[in-house]
Amino acid sequence: MQYNFLPPPKLQFSIPEPDIAGLFKKVTGKFENLPLQAVVSRSGHEDVLTVRIENVNKQVGTNTWENNFKKIFKEICTVRIDAIEYVKTGTITHDLKAIIDARKW
Repeated sequence: MQYNFLPPPKLQFSIPEPDIAGLFKKVTGKFENLPLQAVVSRSGHEDVLTVRIENVNKQVGTNTWENNFKKIFKEICTVRIDAIEYVKTGTITHDLKAIIDARKW
């Protein structure tokens, strides 16, 4: 008697990757299309998220504005901002990457 054992079928499923561009678009939409860029770096064994934001008006950079921005960013992107870097208007252009991975392994 011969038995033919078939291997178990491979489970095929995919976990959708988050649409980072779409998430950023939601965040910028909440703040009048504010130009921003995320930089992910490494400190010890932890990732550090720094968000670069153009200083487009007097409200940007105030404590109230910054706390509100961090709260909305976390609600939409589900990650916490570790640092905010304010840059001059015109520094973040559309041809730059929305996320820069500056981690060194």
